[in-house]
Amino acid sequence: MIFAKITRHNAFFYEMLQKNPESMVEPLKAHCELLKKWKEEGKYLGGWYFPGDGRSVHIFDFKDESDLDNSFFEDPMNDTFEIELLAGVPIFEHIENALSNKLEEK
Repeated sequence: MIFAKITRHNAFFYEMLQKNPESMVEPLKAHCELLKKWKEEGKYLGGWYFPGDGRSVHIFDFKDESDLDNSFFEDPMNDTFEIELLAGVPIFEHIENALSNKLEEK
């Protein structure tokens, strides 16, 4: 099941970064290692950061929502983000369903 995770660092992250920047080094390294592990497992498909906007978008492929939830608890940076999660369906499946629904309405 495909999920998009849209994130932006929260106030806690910036507070820690200002008060004790060294404290963020290990969690950031662990976060990167976890993403690499998920990439190798086929769970992490890719991510992009938007400079100036402060958001990032990550695309994941988890077997279901509980797998996604359990996996995110592993992330040491999870508490430093405001997160929006969106479940996705293949675009052609969406279009075909929309077309068949419109045809059935007639």
